[in-house]
Amino acid sequence: MDRVRTAIVVGACALLLSTPALNGQQEPVDQPESPEFEGPPVSPRGAFLRSLVLPGWGQAHVGAYGRGAVYFTLTSSSLWMTWVARRELEDARAEQDRLREPGAIEGEDDTEFVQARARQFEDWAALTVFLMFFSGADAYVAAYLSDFDERIGVQRGPDGSLQLQVNIPLGGPR
Repeated sequence: MDRVRTAIVVGACALLLSTPALNGQQEPVDQPESPEFEGPPVSPRGAFLRSLVLPGWGQAHVGAYGRGAVYFTLTSSSLWMTWVARRELEDARAEQDRLREPGAIEGEDDTEFVQARARQFEDWAALTVFLMFFSGADAYVAAYLSDFDERIGVQRGPDGSLQLQVNIPLGGPR
């Protein structure tokens, strides 16, 4: 029985001695200090207001040029289609008035065609307003998270594993 215990103790000691040191047990490596957190280059409210004035401007100011271009293109296209739908509604109302003069159409209510054009105009106008506010909300979030890459990241460890790095500024002078 003593030989079994001795073998177990020797095996456990050999196993413990053969494992590599944990990261907390290793000597720290000199790494350059990370820059202090200074906040986003533009305030989230400023980015929101910029994108309300010109969709995509807030994203471009934060550095998200691709998203800014997408919002600018979508909102511009939607605004153009709103204008086209408004012109088609005016044309449909003018045609309705021309048909009422000789008596081809009776009653004061709008025809189904004019109602359909009015709904189409309302849909495009609602989409344009939605895209403008959505662009502003996205710019707000982009400005708020503009330092995300600096504070949270993944890097390769010395043994080839992936390590999650989180830098949380606690404030106060040093």
